[in-house]
Amino acid sequence: MKNKNNALMATRDKERPPAIDYYRNLWANIRFSRMEGPLKTILVTSSMDGEGKSTLLANLGMVIAQAGKRVLLLDTDLRAPDLHKLFRVKREPGITGTLRDIFEREIKNGLFEEISPAEYLRILKLQARTGYLTFESNDESLTLTLDRGTVVDTSWQNRPLTRRLGNLLLRDGKITGEQLQEALNRQDQNNSSLPLGHIMIKLGYIAPADIKGPCQHQISEAITYLMRWREGRFYFQEGEDVTYEKEVINLLTDPDPFSPMIEPMAGGPYIETSLSRVIQPTIIDNLWVMPSGPLPPNPTAILESAG
Repeated sequence: MKNKNNALMATRDKERPPAIDYYRNLWANIRFSRMEGPLKTILVTSSMDGEGKSTLLANLGMVIAQAGKRVLLLDTDLRAPDLHKLFRVKREPGITGTLRDIFEREIKNGLFEEISPAEYLRILKLQARTGYLTFESNDESLTLTLDRGTVVDTSWQNRPLTRRLGNLLLRDGKITGEQLQEALNRQDQNNSSLPLGHIMIKLGYIAPADIKGPCQHQISEAITYLMRWREGRFYFQEGEDVTYEKEVINLLTDPDPFSPMIEPMAGGPYIETSLSRVIQPTIIDNLWVMPSGPLPPNPTAILESAG
């Protein structure tokens, strides 16, 4: 530990000990190897413990920060983390503490200023939750059906009539007006909660493949519209089983087409608040550290569950 601290202190020394030139040359080589665009991330790793990952990362980070770049060092060594010792910052809550909070914390309702729709959808995806998630804003109401964290259906109160499933199928020539009316009548009988597509499949009007595209388009359209909302509230009703077009959407074989839409917008007040608890400043200008956090019983388990 003493040697590591000496190496770390050397890069702060105004007399420019030889160690500084090594790390500055390394930083120059890294920059020149990435001429086609800005460099955002550098990974430092090794096959064994004790090979100097933390020392290299700490010194390289300080050299980059001294060059005027804003630098965040993440300590993802969950077996023998050292960055918190080198920079003398608290190890907790750290990365593992934040991940544990995300995985274990149950959020049943809230306001957009506390957690954005994209953030909440991302959390429910990580937690693989099943149920109905309703968003309300002014006179609007939109419900997303989730199966193990994946959005599989939508109920949009003010969806334009021309964008509803029956009219989409009618427009595409998949059904007739009489068939649509019969399916709607069946759905209204006894306040049936069966999806319209399911009813039309059972009546033999269409095949599951006929509504796969329209169903996915409806979900995509609803999510896109929801992401424009700037204020409102939400609440989540959990359930072991949910109703949706299971003949059409197969979670075992179909990739989730909607997460790529949500993830780029998943930053927001909840994430910012969580990160503010984890990211710690150092005595070096422009340099912050995100420590590993408490060591989990099985260091690989938490990373695998986040993948």
